[in-house]
Amino acid sequence: MKALKVLIFALASIGVALFMLASTDDDFLVRFLIDLKWLGVFVTGIGFTTLLTTGPASALFIEMSDAFSPWVMALWGGLGAMLGDSLLLSAAHRALPMKRMTRWLHRPPCSPVTHALLWVLGAMVIASPLPDELGVAVLGVAKLARWQFLLLAFVGNAIGIFLIAGIARAV
Repeated sequence: MKALKVLIFALASIGVALFMLASTDDDFLVRFLIDLKWLGVFVTGIGFTTLLTTGPASALFIEMSDAFSPWVMALWGGLGAMLGDSLLLSAAHRALPMKRMTRWLHRPPCSPVTHALLWVLGAMVIASPLPDELGVAVLGVAKLARWQFLLLAFVGNAIGIFLIAGIARAV
């Protein structure tokens, strides 16, 4: 039942994103965020992290790519997404039994290669336009220092946003 709810929310998010891309008459939100300059890109970056807002945020980045350089969008959007991922990690640590998950992962003991693979997998999920919850969970289980998590979250999101903006601008 829970998987069905997640699927419905994901489809609703995609539907909202498609609606935002298709609506040319009613682009108030896009104009408002563009008028905010870097702050609008930062706020959109925060929305680039969660299941319900990844699709609409991606659509906003596509729409905003005509007004901003992909580099500016990657910097400010990446910082906003890093903040969003940090909030997700904090919420996950409060809500989930991380000690139990970490104990399970470390049986048998994780090798440095396993930890490196967790880092790469988490960063790839965060860099993709997929919701970041899975990537945050993988990086959280990998027991990264806070600064390492923030660095990976920023770099991964900045790369993803740069690619979205760059491709949208080229098309």
